[in-house]
Amino acid sequence: MLGLLNKLTRSLTSKNKAKNTEQASVCKSIQQTSSPADFKQQSNIKRDSQSPINTAAKADLSDSDDAFYQQLFPTDKIKNPIDLPQKLIIQVVEDHLNDQNHRSKIIPRLPAIIPQLIRSLKDPKTSSQDYVRIIRRDPSMSAGVLKLANSVYFNPVSQTITSIEVAVIKLGIDGLRSVLSAVVMQPVIQQKTRYFSHFGQKLWLHSLATAVICELLAKNRGIDPYKAYLLGLTHNIGKVTIFSELCQQLKTLPSEQRPSRDAFIPLLQKRSEKLSYEIAKDWQLPDEIISALKQQASVANNNNLGPISQLLFEAKKISTLYLLNQEKLSRKPIPKDLQQQLTQQLALLQLPENTFSLLENLHKGY
Repeated sequence: MLGLLNKLTRSLTSKNKAKNTEQASVCKSIQQTSSPADFKQQSNIKRDSQSPINTAAKADLSDSDDAFYQQLFPTDKIKNPIDLPQKLIIQVVEDHLNDQNHRSKIIPRLPAIIPQLIRSLKDPKTSSQDYVRIIRRDPSMSAGVLKLANSVYFNPVSQTITSIEVAVIKLGIDGLRSVLSAVVMQPVIQQKTRYFSHFGQKLWLHSLATAVICELLAKNRGIDPYKAYLLGLTHNIGKVTIFSELCQQLKTLPSEQRPSRDAFIPLLQKRSEKLSYEIAKDWQLPDEIISALKQQASVANNNNLGPISQLLFEAKKISTLYLLNQEKLSRKPIPKDLQQQLTQQLALLQLPENTFSLLENLHKGY
């Protein structure tokens, strides 16, 4: 046992801790790596499975991820270094993730309604009443649908929707399918945890924003909008699982050993994208979604991105910039020159100029 501890100590202490970066440096990083020219280069990649992802795009994704983690784990007051018990716990969690039997015990369950919604895409006989019956089986689902249906994003005229039947008429089958998916996935992603209490909410806002942008991009590219939406909604599931399991295991330590963000970020960066792909396979999501997540996990290895994976790549970028743009999620306002870059990047992707306003309306109430 002592030999194992010494071995783990040597290997784990050699890793650099994540740096505490101030918001100003995050903005600077975005400005340097997300210029309109770089993003145009990224967005002009051919939309076929043989299109290699270029070096600029790979660097862009990495920097965007760094900024995203700064939002998930803002500079905290916890300065406790990672001690040996924490390192052992992190190693155990990673080992469990790499073992299929252990992994199956910690991944969240796919809401039962998602497979029904996927099957409905192939069934031309699906009607609005089918959805009404599904919703009425669960009072909490009914409440969630009405809440989201009354958001400014889905209900811009602000005429209060008070019944599921009216919601179906207002949203249409396609809109209702998206709303239902969001309602059942929110509690899976936005989990309450012992540490970094805002993690779940921020990750949910990012997932929802990514889903909406994926859907908007898909409509312009001949890709199934609902599958693109579901891809954006579920792509962070690996992060949720790792963070939740680390919290569960770390809480066994004494309260004075409260972990800092350095106990979470390295494993999330190393393992979360691959885990999202593995969970998508376990959940038996559509092949296009599984393939896209697999490609996302392999970007650093120069793998090609197919059309729907490239779409997710771009949507994650925009949704991260959106979160940075929100004053409630950042300690300082984004500079005006960065605001201009955001507008230019939206135009390059043929997204409406008011995309961020639409997302803000969608997030009101969360």
